[in-house]
Amino acid sequence: TLPFVVLSRARNWSLPKTLAVTTACGIGHLLSSLLLGGLGAACGLSLARVQGLDSLRGDLAATLLLTFGLAYTALALIRRSRTHHHGAHPSSLTTNSSVLWSLFIVFLLGPCEPLLPLLAAPALANDPSLLLLMLLTFSAFTLATMLGVVTLAVLGLRHINLHRFELHANALAGTAIALSGLLVLVFGL
Repeated sequence: TLPFVVLSRARNWSLPKTLAVTTACGIGHLLSSLLLGGLGAACGLSLARVQGLDSLRGDLAATLLLTFGLAYTALALIRRSRTHHHGAHPSSLTTNSSVLWSLFIVFLLGPCEPLLPLLAAPALANDPSLLLLMLLTFSAFTLATMLGVVTLAVLGLRHINLHRFELHANALAGTAIALSGLLVLVFGL
């Protein structure tokens, strides 16, 4: 949820826009995870094989998050330098569209719990409606948690005076995103 919070603050997104971005990325995140778990179950893949695919997918997502954060930081520093030294009017760091698509792709690749359907499918094989209910409940709670944490963080940051950091908000946001990607890679968080 950190990328949504820091980008919201740096780009002055409203809370509804931030929650819309979080929702879109969260749904992509859930659907890709459920698709991987469902495909694994349908193909009869062992738990170890699916875990291996999920681990690879997680490493790729963390690397993309790190890369996105570093690129975003570099662009922010370049833009700030040009604005400061040349008196140029600051243009948009990147388009909202490129930021949104980058986040969506990172979260699409990020692991969630694709193993849940694999573990539950054998137990619920006699009742597909119960399996569907379990998957929908899991997805709803995951998305609600993401939205709740983002809402609390965005609203909480509104009460902290960060005006002296505003000139560097985008660089700091990119750095926070890069660090979160690095922490995932190093510690598997």
